[in-house]
Amino acid sequence: MLSSRQAHITSSYCMVFIGAHACPSSWASAGLALLQSRGIADFTLESGLSYRAYRVSISEQLWAMCFSLASGCCSSKSLPFPIEFIVTQHVCIHSLVHSCGAAWAKHFGMKSWSRSRIGANVLTPKGGRRSQARLQECTACGSRVADPYLHVWFYCAAWETHRASVLDLLPACPVAAKDRMRAMMCLAPGDAGFEGSVAFSHAVDQCASTFWKAHQ
Repeated sequence: MLSSRQAHITSSYCMVFIGAHACPSSWASAGLALLQSRGIADFTLESGLSYRAYRVSISEQLWAMCFSLASGCCSSKSLPFPIEFIVTQHVCIHSLVHSCGAAWAKHFGMKSWSRSRIGANVLTPKGGRRSQARLQECTACGSRVADPYLHVWFYCAAWETHRASVLDLLPACPVAAKDRMRAMMCLAPGDAGFEGSVAFSHAVDQCASTFWKAHQ
């Protein structure tokens, strides 16, 4: 999006593009609104920044913003492992997926995979509602569980096929469940089991989303 905006601003189409901001439904207005909603200043020739420097600045702002949001949604109860561990493992994971020419389905599932890595999925309600109770109910099988992520990734019968598609491909699978989860969630694009891990995360995310939509 940023590349397209910059190309229009610096091209012979410049005045038409700038004029298009007068229409709220135009692509130009939508792009500007997206930047402003995140508190990001639009690229201008008067700013004195090169386009490369502008992109670096945007990346730094977005990283700080995303890390803050991720930290805020994590809790010691639901987070599979410390967020400090996550941010040191494949920080540029989405870029790596893009650079290896991954299939669209893998790109589409990366949001769910990232949500699983930081414990952002609410997988276990209590009586159909979000709860902090010690024992909650799995959205997939209804079992009462104390550790939702360990249950879903290693014990829930509803996910047996997805689980096998990842574990069977890991070269050396640790014995402890939390260590196995860490191994599954820190696979890199191109690693055996990575595609299965992303597909597993996406299926779990969709199941949880469907449940919560039905219980709004």
